[in-house]
Amino acid sequence: MSPAAPPRPRRSIGLVLAGTIAGAIAGGTVSALIVSRLKEKPVDSPVVAGGHDDEAPAAHKGNEMARMQAQIDKLGHVVGQEKGRALAQAAAAQAPEPPERTDKEIREEQVRDNEQRLAAHARETPDPAWAPKVAQRVTSALKGEQEAGKFKLVNVDCRTTRCVAQVEWGSRDEATENYTSVLHKSYGMRCQRSMYLPETEQSGPYRAQLVIECAENGPREEPPAE
Repeated sequence: MSPAAPPRPRRSIGLVLAGTIAGAIAGGTVSALIVSRLKEKPVDSPVVAGGHDDEAPAAHKGNEMARMQAQIDKLGHVVGQEKGRALAQAAAAQAPEPPERTDKEIREEQVRDNEQRLAAHARETPDPAWAPKVAQRVTSALKGEQEAGKFKLVNVDCRTTRCVAQVEWGSRDEATENYTSVLHKSYGMRCQRSMYLPETEQSGPYRAQLVIECAENGPREEPPAE
């Protein structure tokens, strides 16, 4: 009786991932190398359903490899984002702080800002439907504060979206001590207010201008109905 013939070799498909995830993370990317190894198999070998992974159809293996590759690509994308954020934070921490401005530079900026606001007011033409109502409201509010704020109202000029009210104190010292009674007054409208108190060596009456802007951050603020 002749000895049994040795079993025929089967074809197997293996996956080899080249490189380690740790090394890939350090470099900011993740890569994979997929390798197929073939063993000899006769053409007439039967196809077995189920069993070990080596015996699964090639289509199943292809889907599995694609899924693994997608997971690796996703991991690489997340790692790249984290590394980018870390680099940005490190760069921000090492960026030199801007030099502190001198008193002279601050004063010059304040002068420019005040001049620009006054120029914007001067370019406007009076709106007959808005200016008189707002001027009356600002005038009434300031006259009610004159005694407490130790100032005298000189005039109020309203245009289309802006008003300028000129007030006078007995001296600049009085102005610096009492300007908040003018600047922080509500006037019943949500308008931006600013006032610049320029330095002076002269004594005696001191005038300053309150700028009221009612359309800086959106539609013009309208006076409430009487």
